[in-house]
Formats: sequence, structure tokens, C-alpha cells
Amino acid sequence: MNWRNFHMKIGVLGAIVALSAPVLAVVYTWDAGASDDNWTSFQNWHREFSILDYPNDNNDDAHFPAGSWTAILDADLTIDELSVSGSLTLNGPGGLANKTLQVNVLTISGGAGAAHTMTVGTNAVIETY
Repeated sequence: MNWRNFHMKIGVLGAIVALSAPVLAVVYTWDAGASDDNWTSFQNWHREFSILDYPNDNNDDAHFPAGSWTAILDADLTIDELSVSGSLTLNGPGGLANKTLQVNVLTISGGAGAAHTMTVGTNAVIETY
């Protein structure tokens, strides 16, 4: 057996499998850890295996847990899912320009007796795709 050809075939097979594997959603949970409410402040988001990032890709999911939250949509973004388990007020950055959040799935839910609301304020737009 020619080991060099064997290793080359295994390497090519591995690359094909890696490229054809589905991309898994990355879930970010809002924790308001930054000194501002900006969506693009990575300190406002928690994700497992922490990375300095925020939900900004069509494979990303953004979750706002139970509680009352305010976020400033300070960039035009497309994500897969936005879920709200409490109350969320989503505002734009002010000024004249609207910022748009495109989402594939929007879910607003909560426990019994809890407020389940989402308010889209001035200069913020949510679109589904």
C-alpha cells in the first residue's frame, strides 16, 4: 500500500466532509455586561466557549432571557433567530438613519404571569426573511 496516496485521500475526504457539514447555530444570550446597551458591544452577550463577538450572522441566534431589557440596534444585521423570554425594547442609535435587524424566526414567550413584550422604538426596524 502506498501510504502517501492513502494519507492524501484521507485528507481530501476530510476536507469534503468539513465543507459539506451543516453550520450549527451559535446562541448568544444578552446579559447587559457592557457599559452601554449597544447590540455590537460583545460584552453585552454571553455564549458558551466565550468569544469576543455578538450575533451578526445568519446562523446566529440572539436570546433575551426573562427580565426587562433595552438594546440599541447600532448596525444593520441579519441573524437566524431572535427570542425574547421577558420584555425587550429595541431602539435605533438615534439620528436620522434607521438600523434594520433581519430575522428568520421571531419568538416572544415567557412564564405564567410574566410580561412577554417586545417594543421596537425609534430608528429600529425588524424584518423577517
